[in-house]
Amino acid sequence: MLQFIKDHIEIIAIISSPVIAFYVGFLHNRATRKRNDKKYVFSTLFQLRAHQGYSEQWVKALNFVPIAFYNSPKVQHALNSYLPTLKDVSTKEHEQRLLDLIFEMAVDLGYKKIKQTDINTYYLPTWLVNEMNRMDKEAAQTTATHE
Repeated sequence: MLQFIKDHIEIIAIISSPVIAFYVGFLHNRATRKRNDKKYVFSTLFQLRAHQGYSEQWVKALNFVPIAFYNSPKVQHALNSYLPTLKDVSTKEHEQRLLDLIFEMAVDLGYKKIKQTDINTYYLPTWLVNEMNRMDKEAAQTTATHE
């Protein structure tokens, strides 16, 4: 058998090279897709962190965290700590848990030098705050009339 391999090594290499290349490419594409999913979730939550639930994108990204970061126990723990705080978003605990979640995602993605203070700094214009307050009032009125 060993002699057969020695005699036919070139043919074996020619036949197996495309198969090996295809498999390596497949693995690379799969890893790239998974990383892109993580980057999408992180960038969406990071960009919308100032107004969170006021965006359908925010909700979709938040609901995708368990899949995108399925192999990251720290992100999963941060998510499980954050979700219960959504019942009262006005608390400091809610803000801190959100920072923890985004921070753990950043670390998982390789942003090793990022600090929570970097995440907690954002721009939120007055007109957007006014719009969010208006939406809150409308939602409260709608809820009150349906009760």
